[in-house]
Amino acid sequence: PYKNLVVLDLSMVLAGPLAGQIFSELGAQVINIESLKQPDAGRLFGRGPARGLSGLYANSGRGKQSIVLDLKKSDGLQAFYDLVKKADVVIQNFRPGAVERMRVSYEDCKKWNSNIIYCSSSGFGNSGPYKTLRVYAPIIQTVSGVSYAQGSAGGAPALIGQAFCDKFTAMASAQAIGAALVVREHGGGGQHIQTDMLKVALQTIWPEIYQSHTFLD
Repeated sequence: PYKNLVVLDLSMVLAGPLAGQIFSELGAQVINIESLKQPDAGRLFGRGPARGLSGLYANSGRGKQSIVLDLKKSDGLQAFYDLVKKADVVIQNFRPGAVERMRVSYEDCKKWNSNIIYCSSSGFGNSGPYKTLRVYAPIIQTVSGVSYAQGSAGGAPALIGQAFCDKFTAMASAQAIGAALVVREHGGGGQHIQTDMLKVALQTIWPEIYQSHTFLD
């Protein structure tokens, strides 16, 4: 269904890359854009046949194309803009403020392609005291209440032994991008989508974990 779409994937590790990989599985041309000086940290996790080709990176990157650009140099940045002109979607999961400094934000991309669908995926969103903090799966599980729910009655909290918050965030991002593509198809133009792991975790566990907190008194 997405065979005519071009997706630029600037994201790293899991929540962003898995969103791009969903589009790859559904037929889109997904181009993974990396920095030579700071490659995807996901390349370090899991055994693989060669240095940098880890199991996690292969699983979240299968079906994608790959390019290395130095976005700090004018020619590398212009090469990115040239790709944006032909793209439908951009996915990134840098901490809030980073893409503005790098000049690859939604506003930057919109200058080159007014119909671009731009997805920013973060840990704690773009507001609040935690927005610039580094994010790891155990932190999101703890702050959202997942670890409390996993613990035994009266016992210590316990973590789920997988990065489910990343994976659910990837699915939420892919779903939102799909909805934005429908809007664009009906003349709505491009837009900026913002997803974050904390809100997705809360949305995921709210129906039953927070069932007694849904109605107040």
